[in-house]
Amino acid sequence: MPAQAGIFADDLARCMVRTTTEADRHAMLRWLISSISVHPVLKSMITVSAEQSKAANQDAALLMERLLTVSCKAEAQQALRSEGGDVLGYSFGQLGQIAGRELSNDPAVAQKMQEYMQVVDAKKIQEALAPEEKR
Repeated sequence: MPAQAGIFADDLARCMVRTTTEADRHAMLRWLISSISVHPVLKSMITVSAEQSKAANQDAALLMERLLTVSCKAEAQQALRSEGGDVLGYSFGQLGQIAGRELSNDPAVAQKMQEYMQVVDAKKIQEALAPEEKR
């Protein structure tokens, strides 16, 4: 992915965000979880069946096809012509960030993400980050 996208990559990303539905973004999240579930660190924590993985891949492929050939076809063509092939990764990355934000905005997910704070040693952190004169 380019460090900084050009105007046409941004246009494509905005089109993708604008034309996807909540169901589309949920499909992206299912594909992402299915994909990362094979990582050695996560493999024992996430179980995705072969059928679920196949369905997630199919849904992600259909979404990508629709975005690039129908919903955002003109933006994709312009971005590819003007800025090259990296624009697709950038634009889908932006869409993934939006989907991820929706995930963390879910109250149950947000609460679960805060559970680690119950075991954090706040005093230890405060002492380590305090200015020298206050230690």
